[in-house]
Amino acid sequence: MAEFHPLELEKRTLRLQWWAVPFEALLQTGMQFGSTIAKKSLAATDWQITLMMMVAPLCFLLSVYWAELIRMVTRWRRLFVWAAAFGILPLVFMTGYGNMPVLLALLLLYELGNSLTIPLRNRVMQANYPAARRSGIYSRLAAATSAIILLASWPTGRFLDAGPENWRWLFLVVAVVGVGERLIWHRMPDNPAFAHQRPALSSPDWMGRIPTWHQLVQPVRRMRQVLDRNRDFARWEGQFMIYGLAFFIISTVQPGYLVEGLGLSYSQISVGQLALLRLGGVLTLPLMGRFHDRYNPATFCGGVFLLLALFPLLLSTCLYLPAEIRLVPFYLAFLLQGMAMSGVAVAWSMSSLVFAGDEDGALYQGIHVTLTGFRGLLGPLLGLFIKETLGWSAAFWTAAGLLVVAGSLMQRQGRELDLR
Repeated sequence: MAEFHPLELEKRTLRLQWWAVPFEALLQTGMQFGSTIAKKSLAATDWQITLMMMVAPLCFLLSVYWAELIRMVTRWRRLFVWAAAFGILPLVFMTGYGNMPVLLALLLLYELGNSLTIPLRNRVMQANYPAARRSGIYSRLAAATSAIILLASWPTGRFLDAGPENWRWLFLVVAVVGVGERLIWHRMPDNPAFAHQRPALSSPDWMGRIPTWHQLVQPVRRMRQVLDRNRDFARWEGQFMIYGLAFFIISTVQPGYLVEGLGLSYSQISVGQLALLRLGGVLTLPLMGRFHDRYNPATFCGGVFLLLALFPLLLSTCLYLPAEIRLVPFYLAFLLQGMAMSGVAVAWSMSSLVFAGDEDGALYQGIHVTLTGFRGLLGPLLGLFIKETLGWSAAFWTAAGLLVVAGSLMQRQGRELDLR
């Protein structure tokens, strides 16, 4: 195993991450059209859209087990290859067998691989970058990703509008670039000096055997021990749970609202939901990275959540405006969301490392992603219930209220952390 000077290790890692940026951007561009394709081209019902929103959280529940796997496997970087082969590559089946059941099955595989790669990437970031620079590096890479998505979104929307079956080819492109992105991460250099680089067991005793009940519950017990020991992290996660409910309510209601409520085309949706959303991220991600390095995670999240509360309120007003002017608040809403979500993205990926300190960052991120799964199972059902009983506007207003509560609680915790 090659050993590098810390500065050389950082440079080699950053160079590979920059190579991965265009692949990840094109992957995200394609996958973010998923719910719109389901609604416009596959005639998905509201229940099927709700199931789509629940697939990722269901897979996120396993993230704490993935973190345990990463901890125990010697050559853990090879897991990126497994995530590519079984999580990304199967998306090519959408070119020939495209329907809602197939899409849901393939999304399940995709999100299983995604829930594995998230703690894997956090391990790379924790091992190969100094703590004081992680958020800044992450925000610059994320801003570049957003810029490419910004440029690719409108042409992709036009391509989908040009032919009723063009969405099939989009999934082929997504599969190719997604596999490329995972393989680049597989080439990331190791840091032999990293405290959590060595596995607990070089040859796990459960390999090739049916796991015992003790082995199955061990990751859950370890998660509970971390939350009991690190009460600041547990409290932060509880408040992040409130934000997560609002996020999934919006995500569930939004596809039907844009297609059926506002009657928008692929091109119009791509300009707002993808292009302007990413423009907001490009404008604010570097700033958000610096703020995250400067303030504690609770203070940072409090401000971001309060800003994000304006998004569902502004989006809901479009329904009551004439068709010729409703695109103005629609586009403004997504620009605002992009600015706020750039902060959420930094917090979602980097805050767990702040709370982890000298402990294993992959474990903390695994816990964070697993708890995302719990709120993601409840949020879509709550969003569908409110939409069916009270309408689209009530769902957006409920989400805004939850964001205000989450932001206020985060601000209070932030002040207490500053005092200590």
